[in-house]
Amino acid sequence: MPILFTIRTATQGGKFPPEAENEALALILMAVEEKCKYIDVEIEWSPELINAVVEKKGSSKIIASFHDWTGNIRWTSDLLREKYATADAF
Repeated sequence: MPILFTIRTATQGGKFPPEAENEALALILMAVEEKCKYIDVEIEWSPELINAVVEKKGSSKIIASFHDWTGNIRWTSDLLREKYATADAF
């Protein structure tokens, strides 16, 4: 059964502290070592964390994620285009 590994930060609707990037990276790399098929990476993480994950992802596939819990971002907005471009970069 394929596993999707996710760390969801508080700003994206979860409980993980967004400032705990070192801890998040350690957990994500553990998921890579365990050969999780998919790794959910929030595009709100720093470029350094995202690049480290992409460089070390092995056979895992990256799913770039962003959540608008307010429902205020329009599909045609510049902000959403910016988020898409960030996700598309990795």
